[in-house]
Amino acid sequence: MWTSGATEANNAAIHSAAANGAKEVWISAIEHPCALAATERYFGKGRREIPVTPAGGRGYRMAREGASAQHSRAGRGDGGEQ
Repeated sequence: MWTSGATEANNAAIHSAAANGAKEVWISAIEHPCALAATERYFGKGRREIPVTPAGGRGYRMAREGASAQHSRAGRGDGGEQ
C-alpha cells in the first residue's frame, strides 16, 4: 500500500490492527499526535500508553509492572480480591 504521508500510513496501520481483531495496543507517550489519536479512536480503553521517564527514556518497566498487576487482577475472575 502506498500512502501520501506518515499520518495516512499510521492511521491505515492502526485501523488494520483494529479491523483484524486486536483488542489492545501499546503505544509510547511520545509518539506523533496522529498515532496517539488513531489509537484512541480505534482502541479507546484498549489503548495502553508506555510512559516516558523524565530523562526521556521509555518506561517499559513501569508499563510492564502496571500490565502485570492488571492482568493478574483480571485473571482471578473474582473482582481483584485475594
